[in-house]
Amino acid sequence: MMNKGDFEQTPVFLGTSDPDFHVPVERVYASANILREMNASVTEKVYPNRGHTISEDEIEQVNRIIF
Repeated sequence: MMNKGDFEQTPVFLGTSDPDFHVPVERVYASANILREMNASVTEKVYPNRGHTISEDEIEQVNRIIF
């Protein structure tokens, strides 16, 4: 699949749990690869056994990108 566009090194953070019963970790890896192919600056982090939730660390990671 060919994706068009250029993120011009826009920072992207993808956080997930393994396992996450709503979003398989493989899907996160695939999304990260597509974003990298589109020139995004991707940070991915897998948190063990957290389920489908947002952690304080994820909020801190995103705040570093935004602010």
